[in-house]
Amino acid sequence: MVNVLQNLRGTESILIVDDESLVRNVCTAVLTNAGYRVFSAEGGDLALQMINAMPRPVHLALIDVRMPRMNGPDLIVALLDSLDPPHQDLRFILMSGYSDTDLGNLPDRRHIEYSFLQKPFTASVLLEAVRRELDNTHRQPDRHDLSRHSHT
Repeated sequence: MVNVLQNLRGTESILIVDDESLVRNVCTAVLTNAGYRVFSAEGGDLALQMINAMPRPVHLALIDVRMPRMNGPDLIVALLDSLDPPHQDLRFILMSGYSDTDLGNLPDRRHIEYSFLQKPFTASVLLEAVRRELDNTHRQPDRHDLSRHSHT
């Protein structure tokens, strides 16, 4: 088990965006203990301000699907529209207590790939999802596409 967890460690930068402080705090603790540099925001507006103020790249954004003012998919679109060059390879994991089929009820505006993490999750499931997404250099079957959830 120790070797498996050792393989899930990393040094990349991760942005956690969730309106629930408990989720942010637990994810931050788990990921920090695994060696990641973690930043967190309670909503989309703060996340946008934070990420563009960071001189070093953020490699992954772990974003709650349902938040007040700006939902997760809308935040992804806003991030992609505003990212400066250091962050242009940003990867996304959407997380929710709802199933990923619930994303069909959310607006989307373009082809966006992301992974999905079902809440609640354990520390090891979080670490596995993060490492898998960071190591994913090609589109894989476990990745989703927001454009397929379009209901236009």
